[in-house]
Amino acid sequence: MRKSWMLYAIMAAVALCVMVVSCSKKNTNPVKPPDQPPGNVILSEGFEGDLSNYRQITYDPAQGMMSISTQHVHSGNGSLTSDSNNTGIKRGISPSIDDSIAGLQFYLMATKAAHTNFIVAICRPGSSANGLFTIIGMGIDKSDSLEYIYENAPGDPINEHKNFSALTLNKWYKCKIEYDYSDTTLTYFLDNDTVYTRTTPSPMTLQTFVVMRDSLGALGPSGYYIDDVAIYKR
Repeated sequence: MRKSWMLYAIMAAVALCVMVVSCSKKNTNPVKPPDQPPGNVILSEGFEGDLSNYRQITYDPAQGMMSISTQHVHSGNGSLTSDSNNTGIKRGISPSIDDSIAGLQFYLMATKAAHTNFIVAICRPGSSANGLFTIIGMGIDKSDSLEYIYENAPGDPINEHKNFSALTLNKWYKCKIEYDYSDTTLTYFLDNDTVYTRTTPSPMTLQTFVVMRDSLGALGPSGYYIDDVAIYKR
């Protein structure tokens, strides 16, 4: 009888170890499901499939596409990452937004300090080198700090790229941006706290969603991940 109890105990311990290993492989940083964004969601993306609905940001043949990762996810089975510098994706927002309040919400995590610029943004297309005019975004800059980004037009002195917080590795951040057309107020949020508010010229029509990693900084995989993107209007 004693040997039987010992055998059952050993079998139970083995089963528990298998369960722990299985769970750790599935999601190394489990969190609660993404918050539902306010208002009417226009574009929702969890990067569960491929990137067939996306294109390169520019027509530069040296620029590459980003990729889907299953290694680190906020929810579901996939996230967006970058395997090399000078990569990006873009997709049209349909219908585009030109009134009320435009919003962008996403989750961002870094697993290492990659010393490269990596941003997520909603944009107004234009004639600049990257095909973008107004850029409203958040992300990580080459000093491995969280930053907010605003560009009214290429070279405009009112443009801002501002670090606002040190980056904690292996933490999923909830990032959100809202532009209020009625009073031209632009507000950035991190984990539901207001980071910065300012007034800006109207971006007119926000038509494009982009994720960009520039050609500077470290080579190879960035260790940065984007998941549970929502573009909305309210």
